[in-house]
Amino acid sequence: MPHPHRDSLTADSAVLEEEPSRMQTASDILQRQGEQLTAQPSALRETGRSLRGEIKESGFTERRKQAADVTLAETVEMVREAGYARAAHCPALKTMPGEVLAERQIKVDSYDNREREMHDWLLADVDAEATKLRR
Repeated sequence: MPHPHRDSLTADSAVLEEEPSRMQTASDILQRQGEQLTAQPSALRETGRSLRGEIKESGFTERRKQAADVTLAETVEMVREAGYARAAHCPALKTMPGEVLAERQIKVDSYDNREREMHDWLLADVDAEATKLRR
């Protein structure tokens, strides 16, 4: 018949033999947690620096966006004004190619020459108008 006191001592002895291993595991866990806690302030400072940089960049980006919006509005206004000017000059511009190029046909290989002729003719016409206005 088994002895109850002896079985209890054997169980207690097995628990005590495992105790150093459990203590070492618990110690290792506590060591890692301690290292993590030590690293937290440094990581927190780095996160703070990063956030401040992002906020600064965000402000810079917002200022650039505002400047781009102003430029866009100015450009839209200039295009609208140019549209009015173009509409005023459009009938005269439509007759110019006929005057300059007469009955010549424009082909792909002769386009550069015709463009140059048109440019020269417009330049001469502008110069003539400027001379008239100076007198």
